[in-house]
Amino acid sequence: MSVDIEKNRAEILKAYDDVLDDKSSTDWVLLGYEGQTNVLKLVGTGDGGLEELAEDLNSSKVMYAVVRLTDPRTTRTRLVLINWTGEAAPNLRKGICARHLHDVKGMLKGVTVTVNARNEEEAEEDYVFAALAKSTSTSYNFSDRSEHEEKNNPVGTNYKRTNPLSEIDTNSRNKFWQEQEQEEATRKKDEMRRKQEEERLLDLERKKKELESNSVRDAAVLERSNRINAIRKASDAAELRMLQDTSAGFDQEEQHRDEVERTRRAEQMRIQRKQEAASLIGDSTKSARSMFESQPQQQQLNKSSNGSADVSLRPPPRKLKQFNPINITEASSNGEGKDTAASSVNVTTGVAAASASRGSVGKAWPPPSNISAATPQEERRSPRAMFS
Repeated sequence: MSVDIEKNRAEILKAYDDVLDDKSSTDWVLLGYEGQTNVLKLVGTGDGGLEELAEDLNSSKVMYAVVRLTDPRTTRTRLVLINWTGEAAPNLRKGICARHLHDVKGMLKGVTVTVNARNEEEAEEDYVFAALAKSTSTSYNFSDRSEHEEKNNPVGTNYKRTNPLSEIDTNSRNKFWQEQEQEEATRKKDEMRRKQEEERLLDLERKKKELESNSVRDAAVLERSNRINAIRKASDAAELRMLQDTSAGFDQEEQHRDEVERTRRAEQMRIQRKQEAASLIGDSTKSARSMFESQPQQQQLNKSSNGSADVSLRPPPRKLKQFNPINITEASSNGEGKDTAASSVNVTTGVAAASASRGSVGKAWPPPSNISAATPQEERRSPRAMFS
């Protein structure tokens, strides 16, 4: 930001004109800023020189002072501009005000020397006069001017014509250039040798890095292949287990289906056999029953038509063995009466039982209706066998 010198310009120039006037007792003027703004203002003036000016300098502000001094070396009046930057001033403020010095110098015409000061020591007379002496290289006194004049002697010369051949030694010159050429050749050889050595080292370093990178890459590839093989093995094992489980499930399911099929076929065969047995038993029972039911009716018809037909329908009589009765008295006389009597009784009883059994079978026929529960072997027996 630029400095504002127009607001207090008239007041500043009036005080500065007093410093410029040799007849005025004012020999210094001090300028500063209004607060934290960039407006330049008049801080004060005085006639006590640098000592009085140093008392008004503030170490926490940026200020500008113009002091009128007499140069001890030349006995001439000098206007010195002191650019005061206090040590305790903020750095930001220092940076902003550093660009204002040019505008201040442009307003204060006639300033010959600018001195930068940061503390009281740099604002003392010795420091300022030393800076003033550096700015003026000449040292003369205008007050003590001599009146006498020195005599001017004629000016002579020691000029001699230069002979290049005599001044320059050809052998020395040739030797010098030979040495220069040898040094240049040596330098080139050394440079070439150094470059070759650097290239060799770089080549070795490059090969070493390539070997390291190859080893790292091979290790990475091997690790990756091992990992892939492990994954493949795990996948193959999982697939094998899955196939085994699937085949086992299929086998179990197939066995279950076979078992169900065998059970179904066995059940069908059992039902079929049961139906066949039931049909066989029913047919045989019905035929036997119908035969025995129709037999009395036929007998009645035969009796009514022909009395002799009843005899022909009966089964033929059994032939009995000839029975010879034994006399009990004779048997007892021979000591065998008891045994003979018992045997005769048994024979008689057996004949009677046989007759009774034939009669009971005839009465019990036809058989009851629950005969269908008989086994197929019993059904296949001939009805005639029941009378045997």
